[in-house]
This record gives sequence, structure tokens and C-alpha cells, in this order.
Amino acid sequence: MCGADRIEIRVDPANAPSLAVPRKLGFSEEATLRRRLETGDSEQARRDVIVFSMFSDALAGTPIAKISFEAYDAVGERLA
Repeated sequence: MCGADRIEIRVDPANAPSLAVPRKLGFSEEATLRRRLETGDSEQARRDVIVFSMFSDALAGTPIAKISFEAYDAVGERLA
């Protein structure tokens, strides 16, 4: 996992297809953060977000262990 100990996926609870992805990959549903997602509309309330996580020691044996991927940091630099 590119040296990362924890990987997080955050999903809008109203997006059922996106909720299925981390579940299918073996991520654990960890929390619902209330009013975390901005809507882009200043008059509309923020939406909740569901947080899924996986730790590096749980990766082996999950479907995600078989996926090839590249990871980037917050400024777009590729992680080795």
C-alpha cells in the first residue's frame, strides 16, 4: 500500500453504487461523519459521509490485494 498504514474511502450515503465498492473490496465501514460533505450550494446543508478504512496488516487475502494501482499525495506527487 505504498508504505501507508491506513487507507480511507469516503462515500456519500445517497450513492448506493459507490457504497458497494469499498464493501466489495473488503474495507471496514468505520463511521458516518455528519454534515461533512459540502454541497456547492450555500443555502443547502452539508451532507453526511460514510468512512471506510483498511489497515496494511489486513490487506492480505482481500480482493484489493490483487489490484494494481498507483498512489499520489495531496499535491499530485506519485508515491513510490
